[in-house]
Amino acid sequence: MRPFLPIFFALFFALPLLAQNDDPNEEKPFIRAAIIAGMNVSQVDGDGIAGFRKFGANGGGAAYINLPKSFMASFEILYSMRGAKSSNNETFRDGRKLRLDLDYIEVPFMVHYNDRDRAIFGLGLVWNTLVRSKVDPAILSDDVVFRRASLDFVGGVTFLIKKRYGINLRYTYSLTPAGIAADGAPGQNGFRTTLDGKLKNNVIGVRFMYFLN
Repeated sequence: MRPFLPIFFALFFALPLLAQNDDPNEEKPFIRAAIIAGMNVSQVDGDGIAGFRKFGANGGGAAYINLPKSFMASFEILYSMRGAKSSNNETFRDGRKLRLDLDYIEVPFMVHYNDRDRAIFGLGLVWNTLVRSKVDPAILSDDVVFRRASLDFVGGVTFLIKKRYGINLRYTYSLTPAGIAADGAPGQNGFRTTLDGKLKNNVIGVRFMYFLN
């Protein structure tokens, strides 16, 4: 098991013990920093299988800039584990199952609306840099080329709990392909793709947030 998720959760729950007491009369800072720890559940559209079965960590840091009229802007730096995994009923001709591991450094840029410090709604773009890819069975790696850089759409909402805590739900979908499959057709090993050969990340995220100020 990869250590990322336990570490992120440990940081999230340890930080409040180091924090000072909140002052209700304190003015909102122009920039708010946050620690993020959570998980993705994902699939890859165009790989010939369906279902959000691939789980992975999503965590890092964020900075929120308070703007006039309850608007905010933010950027994040995250380590995000995505991919796809076939079910027991979806196998290749030789009986093996498909698993795609795609790990990214994500940099989301978003614009938000703060609804009276109860919920923050946001939309934006995500720039991704692929840092690790793995295809299982390995022989299928000849059927697809994953792109080093890609762009996503992202939308989500953060429900605020008191001042420093938040639970974030977000949805991310590829605007540019995460990978290109050979000829956009079934490979000799049974790796099926969409007709245009484009593979796109389709990701739901659930993250906990702790605001440092």
